[in-house]
Amino acid sequence: MSDAPNIARISIRWVFLLGALFVVGPLASRVTAGLTAADGSQHTSLLVASSVSEGAFATFAVFALTALIVLPGAAIAGPRRGMLLACFCLAWASWTTGSVDQIIRSLRGQSPVGMLVVEGVLVGGLMLVLVLAILRVGRVQERGPDGLDFPGGRGSVIANLRGMASLGGVVGLAAAVVLGGLVAWIFAIEPLKGQAVFAAVLGSIAAGAGAHMASVTVAGEDHPAPAVTGFLAAAILGIVGPIAMGAMGGDDLRQVAYAGDLFALGHILPLDWAAGAMLGVPIGVTWARSMLEDGKTESRQNDGRREGSTTLAGS
Repeated sequence: MSDAPNIARISIRWVFLLGALFVVGPLASRVTAGLTAADGSQHTSLLVASSVSEGAFATFAVFALTALIVLPGAAIAGPRRGMLLACFCLAWASWTTGSVDQIIRSLRGQSPVGMLVVEGVLVGGLMLVLVLAILRVGRVQERGPDGLDFPGGRGSVIANLRGMASLGGVVGLAAAVVLGGLVAWIFAIEPLKGQAVFAAVLGSIAAGAGAHMASVTVAGEDHPAPAVTGFLAAAILGIVGPIAMGAMGGDDLRQVAYAGDLFALGHILPLDWAAGAMLGVPIGVTWARSMLEDGKTESRQNDGRREGSTTLAGS
């Protein structure tokens, strides 16, 4: 009988997981699949479409659908599980948008950079609101095997917002943007959708790990970068990518797209970054915490062995 509550909790978690994968995610993808480009094709992003207002509505609809399953899931299973659910939903929605080279070709000479920057601001802002909401409702009822879930509750949100203005937060953000952008640029070789999302995941892992490691190194273990730092870095990179692509591409982005020479960081659309960050940032932060904890454990063991050797020598 003592296992009954755990069985019920595990079953509920699987219901949320399968619901995100096979119900809410496909619904979100139907929303983005309904957008069309100016030439009638499906080569669109959220706002670079035939109707900006329809694209904006679709953006809010995708995040609203995501929140419907993510927030209850986070309240029951903790913030990290909520972020995983968000990744599934947003990745579904991202998968039915176009790749950046196809989007540029469909515009027939017009540049999408300005609208992609606006899209980056909108998607990044909604992603950060969703992350803070996940942290607000998240209740870690039992630790995972690594014991490293993000703390939840109102205090966690306040601590995250205040932490961004601290030395650890500023240093962590700078490291997250640089490392996340570098890793994503390396792996976003082609503008294919799967490769773009994969690069966003790897870049977000680097952003989460880099933010934590750099902040601890500079500000000390008592002042690490807050959990939201990696997500803010992903939002910034979703804006920087199109700007860099436009600056590197010159006046005729369409010709550059046909030549396959677009700046690689621009291959990743803002919604790709949002999906990738929800999976990658928690992995990166967990990895960095584990590395630091393993280092401290090894240091304590070495100190113990040295003390034992000293005692034996003295005797």
